[in-house]
Amino acid sequence: MSSQILRRSTYRDVFSPGTVPRSGDVARLEARVDMDEFYRRAEQVHASSFHAWGVSSGLRVNVVVGSAGLHVLPGVAVDVYGRHISLAAAATSSETGEAEVGAAPSPDPAVRSATLVTVNATTGAPVPTAGASGQKYVTIEWWESFDIDAYNTALLYRYDHTPWIRLIDAAGYTDDGARLVLARVTLDATGKVTAIDADLRRAAGVPVQRVDLQKGAAVSSTSVDNVAYGAIAPLVATGGVSLSVPNAGDEIHLEHSGGAPFAKVVLGASSVVTRDAAGRETISLDTAGANLTVGASGAEGDILVKDAQNRLAVALDSATASVYVGTSGNAGRFLAKDGSGRNVVTVDGGLSRVTAGLAGAHAGGFVALDGQGGTSVNLDGAPGDVWFRGHLKDINNSYGGIGHAELKALIGHGPIDLHRHVTGSTTNAQFRWLFADNGTDFQEVDLGSKKQVHAFIVLAGMDPRSSFDRGDAFYAEIYQIDGSVTNWFIQGGDDLGPPGDDRNVHALEYVGPAQKIRFRLRSMQDATVWAIGMVFVEE
Repeated sequence: MSSQILRRSTYRDVFSPGTVPRSGDVARLEARVDMDEFYRRAEQVHASSFHAWGVSSGLRVNVVVGSAGLHVLPGVAVDVYGRHISLAAAATSSETGEAEVGAAPSPDPAVRSATLVTVNATTGAPVPTAGASGQKYVTIEWWESFDIDAYNTALLYRYDHTPWIRLIDAAGYTDDGARLVLARVTLDATGKVTAIDADLRRAAGVPVQRVDLQKGAAVSSTSVDNVAYGAIAPLVATGGVSLSVPNAGDEIHLEHSGGAPFAKVVLGASSVVTRDAAGRETISLDTAGANLTVGASGAEGDILVKDAQNRLAVALDSATASVYVGTSGNAGRFLAKDGSGRNVVTVDGGLSRVTAGLAGAHAGGFVALDGQGGTSVNLDGAPGDVWFRGHLKDINNSYGGIGHAELKALIGHGPIDLHRHVTGSTTNAQFRWLFADNGTDFQEVDLGSKKQVHAFIVLAGMDPRSSFDRGDAFYAEIYQIDGSVTNWFIQGGDDLGPPGDDRNVHALEYVGPAQKIRFRLRSMQDATVWAIGMVFVEE
C-alpha cells in the first residue's frame, strides 16, 4: 500500500501562550478526523510498509476428517492494505468476540447478520461446510459489523471488528493479500472434510536492511546491559547477505531446537569457500565443476578420514604428494572397480598383496615402463607369463628366459622352414599352446590369406587337482576354420550335447584351404590341461 496523508485534530489552543488545552467537549467532526484520517491511516501505513502481509500468530484451522465443519482458532494477521485482522474470543463476561462466516453478509446496518458466530477461546470460530464440495480455500479478511443491539439499547454508533471467514473455490483463486488463506480443504459431495493442507497460507514478514541481534549480559561486575552478539546485513560491495558475529571466539550453529540432527542443509551456490585467519581461501567447493580444492598458497592442504575408533584411516598429504590408507589395527585396502562396478584391482595392506583381475570378467596384469616409455616388466595374467626386459621368465627365475624372437619362432609367430620339396615349395609350421584350468582356452592362427594347410591338435598333459574321476573330463579340438564351426564327431554323455550342439567335440584334424584356424581346449572340472595346436602350411 502506498503512503497516505495523515491528518489529526489538535486539542490545544495553538494561539495561546503554552498551547494550553482547549475548553469544551470534542466535536464529532474532530473525532472523525482523528479516527479516520490519522489513527486508521497510520495503522495501515505502518502495517503495509513495515510488514509483509500474512498471518502473524494463531489462526490455526482444525478439522475432523470424515465430518462436516471446521474451526479457526484466535489469531492475528495483516492484509495487503495494512489492516489488522484480529480474531479474538471475549476477554470478559461483558464482551463477545464474533466472526462473520456467511457467504454474503448483509451490508444493512439495521439488520444484525444471521451468520455471525461466537469465537470460543479454546475451539475458535465454527465455520460450516454444508453445501460445499471440492477443493476450497479457508480465507479470512478484514470486516466490521454495526452493533445494532448497542444502538437500539443505548443509541451507540459502534462497529465491532468481526473478521470474515469463508470458503472460496481453490480453482482460479487470486492470492493478492486482500484476504488471507488459512488452509486448503477437500470436501466430498456432502460437505465432509476429506483432506487439509497449508498450500497458499503464508506468514507475515518484516522487510528490513539490517537485523542487529542483542542479548542481556553482564558487562562488568557491577553492570548489566544489552550487548551485540550478531548481525544480518547486506553485502554492499558484491551484493548478497552477511551473517556476522563480533568476536573471534564466537560460533554460529545450525541445529535442531531439540538437539537431534535435522534432515538437510541445501546451499544453492556455484562455490562454497572457507578462509583462514590470513584471509586465504583454503577450502573451496566448486559445485559447477563438482570438485573440492583443499589448500592455498602458503597453506598446505590435506584430507583426513577417521574410522569409528577415531583413528586416522585415510590421509591425502599434499606436502609429500602421498595417499596413506590404513592405520594400526585397521589395515588399509584400495579397491578399483570396472565399468560394471566389479572389484578388479585390490591393494590389500593386511595381506601385503596386490590382486588384479576377476574370474569370468578380466584377466589381471601389471605393466612397468622404463625411462623411454618402453615396457620393462609385464605380468600378464591371461597366459600366466612374466616378461622382464624382453624375455619370458619362469616364476622362480631358474633360467635366463627366452627372448621375443626365439619365442615367436618356437610357437609359430614366425615361420620355421621344415621341409623344402624338389619343386622348390616350402612347408612352414605355426604352433599355439593352449592352457585350460577348470575352464576354456581359445587360440588362433591367422595366415593372412588362404593357403593349403594341414592342422591338428595334440594334448600335451593333464594334472588333476584331486582324485581323478568321471567328472574331470577335458577335450581338445579344431573349433573353427575361417569363422565356421567344424563338424562334430563326439556327442552325448555328461558334458556333451545332442547332435549339432556346440558343446560336442569337433574336428581333431583338418586338411584343406584356410586362413584362420581356431583351436579350443576345455577342462570340465578339477583338472589343469595343456595342449598344442599345429598348422603346417604349404607355400
